[in-house]
Amino acid sequence: MKCGSGEHFEQAYNAQAGVETESRMIVGARVSDQPNDKEQLAPNVAAIPTTAVGAVGAVLADNGFYSEGAVRAVEQPGGLTVYVALEKSSPHRTVADWEQHAEPPPPEAGASVGAVMAHRLQTQAGRAQ
Repeated sequence: MKCGSGEHFEQAYNAQAGVETESRMIVGARVSDQPNDKEQLAPNVAAIPTTAVGAVGAVLADNGFYSEGAVRAVEQPGGLTVYVALEKSSPHRTVADWEQHAEPPPPEAGASVGAVMAHRLQTQAGRAQ
């Protein structure tokens, strides 16, 4: 993997973990030799042994895992619902984050994955994730 200012390479790995949000218990783990997380969402979800942890209903990930292809791969018909940040933001919440807001209107039919994700994150269910 590229290291430092990108002028040299080192033998390194990218450790990934799937965590159950209520208990914060690691439910899936894997190691990749890929430096970028954008293509790791689907393999990470596949690494969660549903026979041991039960059915997974939703996936929550930071914006490093977002790509339209990754979301589509996980959200196959009848599959999981993905909640992944579209932009980097501060971990600190403001008063506005806690205020009640009306549900936004749904995206138009045929909207892009990004538009659907932006809508999902603005809903009460999305903000609760």
